Amino acid sequence: MYRNPKNIKQEIKLFFFYLVDLGIVAGSVMASVYFAKLMPISPIMKFALYLLAFVMGVWMCVRTPNHPKERNILMLYYLFKMDRNRYHEVEFKRNSRGKIEL
Repeated sequence: MYRNPKNIKQEIKLFFFYLVDLGIVAGSVMASVYFAKLMPISPIMKFALYLLAFVMGVWMCVRTPNHPKERNILMLYYLFKMDRNRYHEVEFKRNSRGKIEL
């Protein structure tokens, strides 16, 4: 009898990076190379731009403790997609002593 796998959307891991993370970092560095060609800046500033793009790419791949399954790049997407005119109620409950727990 065949058994269905528990997780069919497994992420591929290379060394200490996932393949998606490697793509995000490479994409941010490639975008910085493209923008550096458009702007007339010195080689030192180009290197600083490449370094900043690499650091931002790594930051976008990091997963926060509050959302361990989602990367920061998705958090930025949700931030820009969020409706600012709608009120989102925060649900809470009180414990036996009457203090609020989120």
